[in-house]
Amino acid sequence: MLTIVAAALLAVALRWYVVVHAQVLQPLDDPEVRGDAVDYFRYAWNLVHHGTFAITLPGAGAPLPDSYRDPGYPLFLAAWMVVFPAFSTWYAAVLLSQGVLWGITVACLGLALRRAVPSWALAIALFLAAAWPHTVAMSAYVLSENLTAATWAAALLATQLAARQPSALRCILAGLLFACAGLTNAVLAPLIVPVAALLRWRHAMAWQPLAIMLAAALAPIAAWGARQADLAADGTSAYRATQNFVQGSWPLYHEAYRRHAYGDADADRVLAAIDSEIEAVHAAARDGLRIIGDRMGAHPWMYAGWYVSKPGLLWGWDIRIGQGGIYVYPTRGSPYEKQPVFRATEAIAFVLNPVLAVLALGGLGFVLARRDAPAPLIVVATTVAWVTLVYGVLQSEPRYAIPFRGAEFVLAAVALDGLRRLISRPETQYA
Repeated sequence: MLTIVAAALLAVALRWYVVVHAQVLQPLDDPEVRGDAVDYFRYAWNLVHHGTFAITLPGAGAPLPDSYRDPGYPLFLAAWMVVFPAFSTWYAAVLLSQGVLWGITVACLGLALRRAVPSWALAIALFLAAAWPHTVAMSAYVLSENLTAATWAAALLATQLAARQPSALRCILAGLLFACAGLTNAVLAPLIVPVAALLRWRHAMAWQPLAIMLAAALAPIAAWGARQADLAADGTSAYRATQNFVQGSWPLYHEAYRRHAYGDADADRVLAAIDSEIEAVHAAARDGLRIIGDRMGAHPWMYAGWYVSKPGLLWGWDIRIGQGGIYVYPTRGSPYEKQPVFRATEAIAFVLNPVLAVLALGGLGFVLARRDAPAPLIVVATTVAWVTLVYGVLQSEPRYAIPFRGAEFVLAAVALDGLRRLISRPETQYA
């Protein structure tokens, strides 16, 4: 327990230090700026001032409701906006509370897995999650990854409790937390389905508690989906998924996105072609998919290689839709540039990143091979496999893996423990 507390406190301390010292250029209240963070701010502002979930520019008249973004993170921002109406105090409260969210994330990981992973291996995973540069830097940005990590980790802990001592209340809580994660990041909305299937397949939970979890998780997500029926088609999460699917099918997209900021004409042509395909799929899905298929059919091996490489991009180091490295938005005065300890941490993490990814793949194999795998390890393995698959179809970008780095490190720790067992007792199988 002391290890869990220490790792959680370290997570909060590191993030608060970065939030206090780093200067981030993310002008949320600038009407001329676009981007994820600006969108989240506008949703929160419209929720507080109009009671409407809308991306409409503040002050531009009555907002029209939409569901282009997921509601979880804007609700989090709106709650702080009610408490602190002034922008400066609201902004500080959001960033500091995000540091606490990462502490909660680490604590939930530790509490959920302390009986499933040896203490030494769990300690490695927890301190990696607490100090990993991408997750530390993320707390300085007004982005949904901060809340996604905490809600998913809370769902993991609730599932562990429901599997260990099933009750209707515990199962409902676990399901609702999965719903919260799915309503913060739509990629996680269907996650409860493969999680429940694997939990039952490995006899980690009975059907009855799983049915309660499924109902509690899917009901809020279905209700939010029903809201989209009366909205403009280009203002829904389905339209955003179409965008991500088409963008993710272009190997040149990330490079074109970066070069577009410098007025590169070739980049503009690539982005225009991508936008044209998005509109084609949106207008008539079959015709649009045929256009994409024709493009891929002209260079099948190139696109096959592209999709095979996408898991490496997702769990890679360099953030591509952003400033590169560990930064999404322009950041000055970062401790990772000025403080020797932070710089050393980043350098070590950079070297370890591909090693941990390979170990996590091995850990996934160890978990799937275990006939008696505990429920929280099944959830961790399913989550990593699920997000890798979905982002492999959509966009693969290291930023999107940040909420799940803790899960990756747990699987890497499982692999280390599995290798230790195989080496020390080569005649026994890890089961």
